[in-house]
Amino acid sequence: MKEIIFITPDLANGGAERVTAILAEELARQSIRVYLGFMKDSKKAYDVSERVQILYFFRKVK
Repeated sequence: MKEIIFITPDLANGGAERVTAILAEELARQSIRVYLGFMKDSKKAYDVSERVQILYFFRKVK
């Protein structure tokens, strides 16, 4: 099975973030295992399906 990982600061408003979300969706539809890694804890502006695995590379501050 093919796998790919995208690392992005977040999925906040922005053109590159939107392209990343769309690309991850399309690859997941093609039965490619897709991981989307976030570097910042911020609100997501773009939703992705449950087929895309979300990874968090930050520590939540209480």
